Amino acid sequence: MNSYTYNQLVAYVRERGVKRSPRGLETFEIQNAMLRVKAGTLINRTGINYKLALVESAMLLGGFFDIEAIKAAAPKANHALYLKQSDYGPRVQPQFERVYRAISDDVQTRRAILYFNDRAQPNDDLACTSTLQFCLDPYTLQLNTIATLRSWDIVYGMPMDLVMYSMAANMFANALGLPLGYIH
Repeated sequence: MNSYTYNQLVAYVRERGVKRSPRGLETFEIQNAMLRVKAGTLINRTGINYKLALVESAMLLGGFFDIEAIKAAAPKANHALYLKQSDYGPRVQPQFERVYRAISDDVQTRRAILYFNDRAQPNDDLACTSTLQFCLDPYTLQLNTIATLRSWDIVYGMPMDLVMYSMAANMFANALGLPLGYIH
């Protein structure tokens, strides 16, 4: 297993990724990648705005979406990026009780999944994150949180996702009295 610093990871993707231009934006793509990190890992990069990460986390856990809170936390951000696809809270929070019950009823379940999209959703409204799955690792006996994404930006998205999804993971692990693991 390779271990990279954040900057090495970015360099790896730039060097080995396939150049793509979805929606006219140049990117470097590596498909089917997996990153295992310690829950709560904070990425320190130039320009990171952890106020925005905390606002996004509050909206996810609280079940709401508030563009004005995003604007207040990140006044210089491109707020058009936070419209339809970013309303994670209203999409996901109503599923918390079902996921909690699935794990608490059967700690070995593989059905404790939060869905960020539904089948009826139009393609222009799909969230970048597809699912968060919570399952007990039989070897470490920790609650692993597995984030699955259809599209993942390691420069802007990943640092925020790690904060937001680690907070959701911590919520479930604490409620269940389990140690926590995290896979992105």
